[in-house]
Amino acid sequence: MAEFKLSRDQIADLQRVFNVVAIDYQNEYYEKTILPSQLRELFAMLGIQPDTDELAGLLADNSLEHADELGFEDFQRIMTDYFLRTDKDEEIMEAFQALRTSESDDPIITSKSILDLFSSMGEENITLEECDRIIQLLGENGSLTWDKFYEHMYGSSYDHK
Repeated sequence: MAEFKLSRDQIADLQRVFNVVAIDYQNEYYEKTILPSQLRELFAMLGIQPDTDELAGLLADNSLEHADELGFEDFQRIMTDYFLRTDKDEEIMEAFQALRTSESDDPIITSKSILDLFSSMGEENITLEECDRIIQLLGENGSLTWDKFYEHMYGSSYDHK
């Protein structure tokens, strides 16, 4: 996946939202800042409702979990990380949907669906037994659920929000 970058318009929108909440010290030596506790308010202004764990994760992943204040560059990094995660979730779901064999609430991937995918891509050298081994490595009971697929693709459990 290509590196995610915000457009100029997105950065300008983030700057406007940030400035609404930012503390301005009225001093040329200090930048405008927000408190980490104000992140939820900024997200809400953008129509996003993250939970406490998600916000804590975004701060920690950007080495800001102990910061007393956040500048615009910090906020921009957090938002870029959030948008990147959102895009990644959508890509992983699309990949899973391409492989799933069930329309139920708990869709699954089977060895046969993996074999069908490889065949549709012109890869005729993979066998059903090899696909069985893939499922054995990643799945349970001869199939792979969305939760397990997500965990292997993303490296963490899927949050069912």
